[in-house]
Amino acid sequence: MQRLRERRLERFSAIVPQGLGASPAPLDRTIFDCGKTNQLPGQQVYGEGGQLPDDPVAKEAYEHCGVTWKFFNEVFKRYSVDNRGLPLKSSVHYQVGPRGLDNAYWDGGQMIYGDGDAIGFGRFTQSIDVIAHELTHGVTQYTAALAYVGQSGALNEHFSDVFGILVRQWSGAGRGDARQANPATADWIIGKELFLAGVKGVGLRSMSNPGSAYDDPRLGKDPQPKHMSGYAQLATEDRRRFRKMCDGNNLCRARSLWRRYCAQGAAAWASVGVQDVQPPALAAVIKQSLQSPAPALALADAAIAQAKSVTAPLQSAVRAAKADIEAKRSKGRKKPPSAEHNL
Repeated sequence: MQRLRERRLERFSAIVPQGLGASPAPLDRTIFDCGKTNQLPGQQVYGEGGQLPDDPVAKEAYEHCGVTWKFFNEVFKRYSVDNRGLPLKSSVHYQVGPRGLDNAYWDGGQMIYGDGDAIGFGRFTQSIDVIAHELTHGVTQYTAALAYVGQSGALNEHFSDVFGILVRQWSGAGRGDARQANPATADWIIGKELFLAGVKGVGLRSMSNPGSAYDDPRLGKDPQPKHMSGYAQLATEDRRRFRKMCDGNNLCRARSLWRRYCAQGAAAWASVGVQDVQPPALAAVIKQSLQSPAPALALADAAIAQAKSVTAPLQSAVRAAKADIEAKRSKGRKKPPSAEHNL
């Protein structure tokens, strides 16, 4: 689990379409096989509409990627991660060194999957919410472009976990699992299929009960706090501790959202959301940003204007967030970082 945290980069190179609306385009998936090497993208083994491969890893990557695309398209009228039909490429059996990679990540342009280390983790294509989580990093890349540092990094993770679990619930309900349409009985565990037999845990993270996902000698104990009282301001140079902080802030928000979903009672993907934001004008700004990519700074300006009618602390908080975005972007212009998001 420590390796998962250490591999997370603290920066993210984002190309944000300025003023571009949706461009309808069909689902377009391609699967590549790296053959247990680190050569990307690997050999193409499957394309959109062809015969499903015998390899279960390639099949899972193809099918779960398609379900995620359909979720964003049917629920949010979005065409791929960039809303302009970006082809979705996936490389499976990616490996660095003698041991399988216990990770999956969006690298800024495609999905990459490891087969697990055969010690604590199995193949990462098994969990549909993991695939949806990573593809949501792509959605964030093309919309808010949240810097992967501090609170904006935590929000980046938060959105990926939320949409990841919503895809799991939405797809489960579509297959006839009525439990997934009720927040009180739906799945709220991220990566529940990843652990091998014998690992003392239920998954990578619990959104309903942070800190309870695992407690195993090989992995350690789930470090996620349930409340923002567990927040710690840490140096961003310390990648392992930064990841812990980032996930912790993510799970604090996730638990709050879970409570609201349960109180609402309706399917999570169709209930609590931007309609609950006050004042209504601020909700409208946020909703518009989901439907049409908007520069983060422009959204911040609109939020500041609306926050004036609410409270001074809210206005100050948004101004601070805007200043943080400006500082990170100004620093980033000197040397564009590489784009990589790990689970």
